[in-house]
Amino acid sequence: MIEDLEVGRNVKMGVNATIAWDKVTGQPYIPQVPSYIQSTKITQTTIESPNIFGGAIAIGSGNNIFKADSNGISLGNACFGSAPFRVDMGGRVTASNINITGGSINVNTDAKVGNNLTVGETICLSTTSMSGGIRWGMQPGTNPIYIDPAANALHIISPNAIHFHSPNGVFANGRRIDTPQVAVFG
Repeated sequence: MIEDLEVGRNVKMGVNATIAWDKVTGQPYIPQVPSYIQSTKITQTTIESPNIFGGAIAIGSGNNIFKADSNGISLGNACFGSAPFRVDMGGRVTASNINITGGSINVNTDAKVGNNLTVGETICLSTTSMSGGIRWGMQPGTNPIYIDPAANALHIISPNAIHFHSPNGVFANGRRIDTPQVAVFG
């Protein structure tokens, strides 16, 4: 009986010798890498590839999770719609708590604030591209205070009294329009 031949053990080959794969019988199955994968390496702890295509990825568990799937990307909840941070496939961002420490926020349409807006030092409002002016009001359509750029005027509308308080007086067109406090001694 002839034992199995093992190259390097009991079969010696010359430097330029070759073995034709199609002549090997009982070939083991060797999966073919798809042609679109040029270079991929998968180990127990890493995947290295220039492109990864697939259905979903989840890192973490329960509601302490990052997910990317056909809904978009989400953090903080296993359910996309309940995640406190999520970006859908259309690019719409939902964030329940955000702290921006630099840069700019550019809004090309309406910006809505739920209750309060606190500004550190200065608010600069420009009416150069706003034909409607700048408006302050309690409800949409009611603007008790507004700047009308077409009339170059500040309008203050109130069914009640309007009070101005300033320690140095209230001025209009360079003239004081309030009455200074007068002390009366008796």
